[in-house]
Amino acid sequence: VTGVQTCALPISGSEALRKAAASHASLLWEYRSPEALLAEAVPGEADFPLFTWQRELHQVMTRTSWEPGALSVFFSCRVPGTLTHSHADLGGFDLTAYGRPLVVDPGRFCYREDEDRRLFKMSTWHNVATVNNKDPFDFISSWRFGPQKSAAVTRVFRSGGVTAAECEHDNYDPVRLRRLLAVIEGKFVLVLDEAVSPDPVFSVQLYYHIDSTQVRLGADRRTAFSCDEGLPNVLIASSGALVGELLPGKVSDDLDTARPSTRLLLRDVNRTKTRRAYATVIHPFPAGEEAPAVEQLDVQAADGAVVCSFRIGGAAYRAEWSGGGFHLGK
Repeated sequence: VTGVQTCALPISGSEALRKAAASHASLLWEYRSPEALLAEAVPGEADFPLFTWQRELHQVMTRTSWEPGALSVFFSCRVPGTLTHSHADLGGFDLTAYGRPLVVDPGRFCYREDEDRRLFKMSTWHNVATVNNKDPFDFISSWRFGPQKSAAVTRVFRSGGVTAAECEHDNYDPVRLRRLLAVIEGKFVLVLDEAVSPDPVFSVQLYYHIDSTQVRLGADRRTAFSCDEGLPNVLIASSGALVGELLPGKVSDDLDTARPSTRLLLRDVNRTKTRRAYATVIHPFPAGEEAPAVEQLDVQAADGAVVCSFRIGGAAYRAEWSGGGFHLGK
């Protein structure tokens, strides 16, 4: 089966759709949008899982519900030499909320050997951390990269309204990068990044790809938010060591098509610390509402733990990430 033209599936209700998807996985690639697929299904009662950790693929998917207002996250950490995945997006993720992709993977765009192909595949167009303004390995051609080191999703934590996953990789050796992404109370995402090196002379960059051209940078240059009228939007707030700027980007919804977007780059040019930590709160909000206030966002790396504190709407949070796991308190 290679396309919908050669096979008509008798889909009726969620159970039939589930069985058809499992039996005809290759056929799903032929649908240009979720709406096109769901148009062939009769709405029915659904009991789909809200979380999966695919260990061999080094990826985690979690969502708050299957309702239109749900928050959904995809998170992964793997090198191109693993499972033929050919993008340099180690520790990358994408976020959808209120039915709109907000912080996104740029897509595939094209298979031509040109600059567009390189940009869509490399780190700076994904939601990742980089070191010394470099990619983690060399781009040789569309399907070939230079030598790669280990990369993996290492642990998952689920407790008390929190789902979190951590990853680490050594592709900026001697700098080791670790990341934890937590979905908190079904409302927002907390990203904690840690960079450790025996040599303090290195810089760190955090990239966030926002699916909007209407993005504003806050006066402190550590906060950015989209402001598309009549649509859900997103606020991104970062900890104090970082300074931000907005860069142009592109997002591809289909092969050989692309539209403009905005990338947020947050830089740390510290040259004195061998261990550094960064915190980013990513808070989606519905159409017609104002961006929530994220205040007193602070992060420290000491005594084997990354500790972060912040306030949102009068509620105080304290997060601790260590070898013992991830813990969130108020």
